[in-house]
Amino acid sequence: MILTEGFSSPTSSSHNYSNAVAVLELIFQPFVRQEQELPFGKVVAYTDGKTGWLSTPQGFLPMPPQILKQAQGEVFRLPVHLLLADRDSSLTVNATGPNAVEITGSDGLSLKLEFDAATGLPSRESYREAGAPEEIQQTFDDWRDAGRGIKLPHRFSITQGGKKVADATVQEYKLNTGLKLEEITEKPPQGPNPFAPPKPNPPKQQ
Repeated sequence: MILTEGFSSPTSSSHNYSNAVAVLELIFQPFVRQEQELPFGKVVAYTDGKTGWLSTPQGFLPMPPQILKQAQGEVFRLPVHLLLADRDSSLTVNATGPNAVEITGSDGLSLKLEFDAATGLPSRESYREAGAPEEIQQTFDDWRDAGRGIKLPHRFSITQGGKKVADATVQEYKLNTGLKLEEITEKPPQGPNPFAPPKPNPPKQQ
């Protein structure tokens, strides 16, 4: 799946979303590549669910553990992933109410998913991120045909602690395009690793 979306942030928060950020995601689960055009340049992130890397204007580096954990959570919470949760043996789905279920992964990730009683479509997910003191909620709106007869949400809203954090609008979904794994794993031209130790100065010639 190829997903193109734009984020906007009315307030500052721990999510650190910037205004009018364009995001391109290439998804071939569990492999995910995300490309963002930020004010300071292009950032590319890749993960296979266990490891990953980042490419930034400052250089190239392995994905730090805290960002890897965040990426794992984002993949877990993708609507396409949630809609197929009952077919995934690594997930446990339990009803928590007439229109709500709890989905738990074998890696400890979990969320509560609520459904619109009229349409039967997911309307909101609630979860906690590691280290976050307040619950995060993401609402799904504007469900439309995304191709091949599949309905997916085209508008998202994220709140934390009751305050709006960000809005996102999906500009385009592309499903079953023949995306190849090497398109996701290909590394951009690598610059220097900003976290690499400095090279020692060559000895002075006598």
